[in-house]
Amino acid sequence: NWSTRDFPFQQITEGPLIPGSKVLLVDDICDSGEPLVRIKEIFSFCNFDTAVLLYNIDQIHIPTFYAQEFSRKTQPEFINFWWEEYK
Repeated sequence: NWSTRDFPFQQITEGPLIPGSKVLLVDDICDSGEPLVRIKEIFSFCNFDTAVLLYNIDQIHIPTFYAQEFSRKTQPEFINFWWEEYK
C-alpha cells in the first residue's frame, strides 16, 4: 500500500521475493513517479517492470508499459478515476 496524494501512507511488507525475482508493479497513474521509484529502491534485489494506465511524461520514472501518456505542463487538471472516492 502506498499513497502520496491523499495522505502520507507507505506500508511495505516484505514477502516471499527472492533476489532476481521478476516483478510487475502495476498502478493506475504514474504522475510524480515517486511511488514506483521508491518501491523499486526498497526491493532493488528484484527485476522490476512497471505498468500504468496513464503516464505523465514530465517526471522521472518511465514505465515499461503504459496505455496513454500526457503532460502535466499542458494538462494540469486533476484526473478523477471512477473507482476512487474523492471528498
